[in-house]
Amino acid sequence: MTSPELTLNGLLEQISALPRGPFSPAEILDRAGWSRTMRRPLLNQLDTLVALGLLRRSRRGSYLLVRPLQRLEGQLQRRGNALQLAGTDGQLYALAPHQSLAALSGDQVNALLLPQRQRRRAEVLLVDILRHQQTEVVGRCQASRGATGCWLLADSDGQRYQLQLPPDSAPKDLVDQVVQARIQRYPTFDSPGLAELVAVLGAADDPWTDLPRIALAHQLPLQFDAAALAEAQAAASQPVIAELAQRTDLRHLPLVTIDGADARDFDDAIALEAQPGGYWRLWVAIADVSHYVASGSALDAAAWQRGTSVYFSGSCLPMLPEALSNGICSLMPQQDRLALVLQLDCDGQGGLRQTRVHNALICSRARLTYEAVQHCLDNATSDGAAGLDETVAAMLPQLAVFCDQLRQRRLQRGALDFDLPEADIRLDDNGRVRFVGRRPRLLAHRLVEECMLLANEAVAALLTDDENTGALYRVHEAPDAQALIDFQQFIALYNLGFNLDPLRPDGRELAEVLRQAAATPQAFSIHRLLLRSMRQASYSADNVGHFGLASACYGHFTSPIRRYPDLVQHRLLKRHLGWTTTAVAPAALEPVGLHCTQCERRAMEAEREVVALRSCQFMQDRIGERFSGFVSAVTDFGFFVELDDFFIEGLVSVRHLSDDYYQYDVQTHSLTGQRRRRRFTLGQAVEVVLWQVRLEGREIDFVLADLVPRPTPQASRRRLSRGKQG
Repeated sequence: MTSPELTLNGLLEQISALPRGPFSPAEILDRAGWSRTMRRPLLNQLDTLVALGLLRRSRRGSYLLVRPLQRLEGQLQRRGNALQLAGTDGQLYALAPHQSLAALSGDQVNALLLPQRQRRRAEVLLVDILRHQQTEVVGRCQASRGATGCWLLADSDGQRYQLQLPPDSAPKDLVDQVVQARIQRYPTFDSPGLAELVAVLGAADDPWTDLPRIALAHQLPLQFDAAALAEAQAAASQPVIAELAQRTDLRHLPLVTIDGADARDFDDAIALEAQPGGYWRLWVAIADVSHYVASGSALDAAAWQRGTSVYFSGSCLPMLPEALSNGICSLMPQQDRLALVLQLDCDGQGGLRQTRVHNALICSRARLTYEAVQHCLDNATSDGAAGLDETVAAMLPQLAVFCDQLRQRRLQRGALDFDLPEADIRLDDNGRVRFVGRRPRLLAHRLVEECMLLANEAVAALLTDDENTGALYRVHEAPDAQALIDFQQFIALYNLGFNLDPLRPDGRELAEVLRQAAATPQAFSIHRLLLRSMRQASYSADNVGHFGLASACYGHFTSPIRRYPDLVQHRLLKRHLGWTTTAVAPAALEPVGLHCTQCERRAMEAEREVVALRSCQFMQDRIGERFSGFVSAVTDFGFFVELDDFFIEGLVSVRHLSDDYYQYDVQTHSLTGQRRRRRFTLGQAVEVVLWQVRLEGREIDFVLADLVPRPTPQASRRRLSRGKQG
């Protein structure tokens, strides 16, 4: 074991301080003042640096630095089953073997860039942990063998490690319980870490325990502090009608909310009025959250910390306490509410002509669901409007016509409509998964989306020329040229995309590719490949436009109950209109945008993990069953299959393609057998058998139905038992 005084970081500092040329281990020991007993640990460290290509060792036992040491800093991130370093230079680096530091995902580290090997991604050697991001962890308690207390098997961003809970912190009844713990000593390769108990979340086999476990693993706050809750209760107790003197009374408008059946936080309500000459007037009312959440308050701090509400199947972690999110801010039917209302006057083709903003008092006429609206639209000449307010029932078909005009305008200017499915996860009363499917995509969804897109653009346009206020934009840069070249090479196999210019991407040309692909078996795969070619959208004070929406100026405004950037935009709009002086200064908007982007991605990762976990739970009792599906992605280690009847994806590993040796073609996204020429490519229909489910890894493995291995009964039982671990 390496002496604690002899660290890799200290050794590198000594080597860097030596004169150029060969050096001996004795010189290092003398220079550092290390005792001769450290010679063996020192030789081990030096030999590791030789193996990594940093040093060269002569026959006489001296060492020579191959090239000047190049250090860099960054943060460790999880990618698949491995950690990678996201450098401050914007590059991603793989972690080389022979690491001497037991670092965790999220750690800020100092690393050494290694000589790049042929056809390998640049690798680094971790030198020093500058800062641990994780101070609290979630995991399952296990019985301790031969030691006091119990072990906590922590799971952080897919990385598993052990911490010891001492007996005064861990009573025996904690075994098989999921707990939250605070790290007191971080684990190393030589010893486990130490932690103290914070809270017991529940039994490991209780499905409701999964959600707080995943939330805490992604550093998502579960509870609001007392100050934020007190402010929320005080705000909720304010009589809304007392604000009427300072507001425009718009309670006569036939505003309605349209949301999912299980929604409770209603940010937005809409109404449409036909105007003379074929013109339209769209009213978009958005909850005036900034009236209740003052900048710099405890509520604001809580919302800033969260950045966004996080939606899990059957549960939600709200950005604001429920007294606001489901109470006084929510635009519930037949309840007076404070709102910022956009009056959007449009021509007969959906072109925006004028925008007015009202500081208003409103009253939603009805709380509609997507399904109810769709039923009304589908049965406009029969009883589809039964039970609806007469004015609302007459408005919905007009809204469909108007929103189709908005959509056609967007598509004509080059907006991309990927229309990919979302997971529809249904649980029973005990939290067990009973179905994982694709959520239906209805015309009713499009009505709301088009109205919100128009409102978001209108507010961004009002703010964009105000240098004294600034704006927080939702930006989406054009795709990377190389990514588009790769995409073009693939779609050319299907006689698509010959007019694309990867160096000057045009959304209209890409939209045409999607339209043409819609009639092919590869439609879904082409949509997904193009989506993967896109850059991620983000928040920024610098307006570079939104490529995917083909919008020159776009921001988020319509969801302030659940998104912090929308709350920021509300404050900026009020300052622009002279209604307040309290808002983020223009110079501070860029770090605000970066923070909001990070919070959004953290929430997305947690939501994806919940979907993956629920998918595994749904499939874990179906090992050995046969399913139909299609190839959704191809890699050098196998291909992924998405099932036809369920929104479930799993891997067919090349290890289980036993009929041939398969070679991956990156250009065609295919695997081809070298002898029999059997080929697997995107969109191809396949029959598979469920082989294994790993709950802890959130992984599902399939095998081809005609290549099912013949395991022993003991192996079958092992696969099943591993699948049911939790």
